[in-house]
Amino acid sequence: MTIISSIHETVKQPTDEYRKRGCLFYVGRGLAVLVILLSVLCLVGFVYETGAEAKERQAYAAPGQLLYVGGHRMHIQCMGEGSPTVILEAAGGHFSATWGLVQPQVAQTSRVCAYDRAGYGWSEPGPEPRDAGQIASELHTLLAGAGIEPPYVMVGHSVGGIYIRVFNAQYPGEVVGSVLVDATHPDNWTRQGESIESLQMMASVSAGLARIGLMRLFASVQNFGLPTEQNAALKANIASSQYWDTQRADTASMLSSLDQGRNSSNLSDMPLAVIAAADYPEGKGRDTELALQREIAALSTNSLYRQIDGAHHITLVTDPLYAPFVSEAIIQVIEAERTGVPLIK
Repeated sequence: MTIISSIHETVKQPTDEYRKRGCLFYVGRGLAVLVILLSVLCLVGFVYETGAEAKERQAYAAPGQLLYVGGHRMHIQCMGEGSPTVILEAAGGHFSATWGLVQPQVAQTSRVCAYDRAGYGWSEPGPEPRDAGQIASELHTLLAGAGIEPPYVMVGHSVGGIYIRVFNAQYPGEVVGSVLVDATHPDNWTRQGESIESLQMMASVSAGLARIGLMRLFASVQNFGLPTEQNAALKANIASSQYWDTQRADTASMLSSLDQGRNSSNLSDMPLAVIAAADYPEGKGRDTELALQREIAALSTNSLYRQIDGAHHITLVTDPLYAPFVSEAIIQVIEAERTGVPLIK
C-alpha cells in the first residue's frame, strides 16, 4: 500500500503542473490567434482602402486647374468675371467642393476662385509644417501661377479665417476686402476651455484608422446638403487616408497658426463682413463664441456683423437656406470696394 500511495503521489504532482502550464498555454495561443486575426483584418482593410481610393481618383476628376506649387500640384477653380477677384478659403478639413452653393452665386457679380489646400481635394500633399504662413505662401504662389492678379477679396471659413488674416499680413496691399465666416478666433480654444492636444491626438488616431478603411465608415454617413457632385466628392475625400494625414499635419501646427493669426495686423478701414452661426452643439459656449465673433468684426472700422439664426458652423456654407447669406455678404464687400461706400452696420 505504501508503494502504491507513493506512485499515486508521484503521478499527481506532474499532472497539476501540467494543468497549470496548459492553462497558460491556451491563453497564449488564444492571444496569438487574436493578433493574427487582427493583422489579417488590417491587411484586408489596407488592400480594400488602397483600391477604393484608386477608383475614386478616377471617378472624380479635378474640375479646375492643377498647377505646380514647389514640388506638388494644387487645384484651383475659377468662375465669373470682374474685379476684385474673390478667393475662397475653406474650413479645416474642407476644400473647394464645400463652396458648391456660394461660388456660383458670387460668380454672377465678380470672378471667384475656390482652391484646395495641399493634401485636400485634388491638391497633392505639401511640405510640413502646415502652419498658416506656409499655407498663405502656397496660395500666393498658386494665384501667381494661375495668372490671378490682385486686388483680392479674401473669404475665410472657420480656420480659413486665420489663414486669410496671415495672407493679408504677408502680402499687404493685395487684399482689399475680407469676409470671415464663423471664423476661428486666435484665442478660441483657451477662451472656450478646450484642448488642442486632444484634437491632435484624435487626428493622429484617425490617420491610423484611415489606412485600414475604418474612416470610410465615418465618411459614408456624412451628408453636407451640397449639390450631388460636390457632396460626393467631399465624402470621397473624407474617406481617404491622405485627407486624415493632412488633418494630422494641420492640427500639429495649429498652435503656430493661431499665434501667427494673433500677430497679424488689424484691417484698418478695409471692408470686412463677419457672418456668425447662431446655433451651436449642446455644451459649447454660445455666448462666448458670439463674443469672439464680435471681436473679429472689430478688426476693421468698416465692418458688418451678422448672426444667422438656425445655422451651424458648417451649414452656413453647405445648406441652401443659409449659404445665400454668405454670398450676399461677399457681394456687399465687393460693392463696398468698388464704390468706396462704407458697409452698413
